[in-house]
Amino acid sequence: MRVACVGPLPPGAFGERLAATGRDLVRLEGAEDALRHPADHAPDAWVAPALSRGLSGFELARRLSARDGAAPVLILTGLDGVWPLARAIRAGARGYLQASGSPALLDEALVSLVAGRPFWKTPERSPEDAQLREAGVEELSPRLFEALHLVLQGADDAGVAQAMTISPRSAAAYRRELARLVRLSVPGDLERLGRLMCERFYLGEDPGV
Repeated sequence: MRVACVGPLPPGAFGERLAATGRDLVRLEGAEDALRHPADHAPDAWVAPALSRGLSGFELARRLSARDGAAPVLILTGLDGVWPLARAIRAGARGYLQASGSPALLDEALVSLVAGRPFWKTPERSPEDAQLREAGVEELSPRLFEALHLVLQGADDAGVAQAMTISPRSAAAYRRELARLVRLSVPGDLERLGRLMCERFYLGEDPGV
C-alpha cells in the first residue's frame, strides 16, 4: 500500500503507524505539493490534516476528488466537534479520523479506503459546532470556506488569489461575500472565528493532529 502523508507526520502513535516498516510512505510538505504530485506516482491513499499552512486538507480533498481516478483522502485531525467531519464530507474526502482515537483505526481506515469503502468515525459534538453554525461558517461553500481559512492565516487578496489560483478580483469578491455571510467587519471578528475554528493554529501555533 502506497500512502502519501501531507505535512509533518502526526505525533506519537499515529505517526509511528504511518512510518511502520513495510508501508510505502511518501511524505509531502503541504497540499500544494500534493496537487503537483505526478499522476504516474500517485499513492493508493492520501492522509492530510484538516488545517494546514496554505491550502487546507479540505481543499486538497475537494480538488483531488474532482480528478478522474484520484486516490481517496483521509482527513486525520485533532480538531474537536462535528463541524470538521461535515466539512470533510462536503469537500469530497472519503475518510475522517480523530487522532484522539485508537491508532489501530488508522490501518483500518486506510485498508477500507483502498478497497473503495468510505471510513467515517463520528466525533462528539462540541460547543464550537453551535457557535460556528450561528456565525454562518457551517453554510459556507467549500471555496468560501477555503478563502476564510486563508484570510484567518493573514492572507490578503493577492495571497488568497495565488493560493486558490483565482484572480485578485475574485479574491476580493470572496472577501466581500465572507464579510456579508459571517460578518467579518472588524478585526475582532477574525480573531473570534480563529479561536472557534482552531485557536492554536490561527494564533501561530501549529496544532498538528
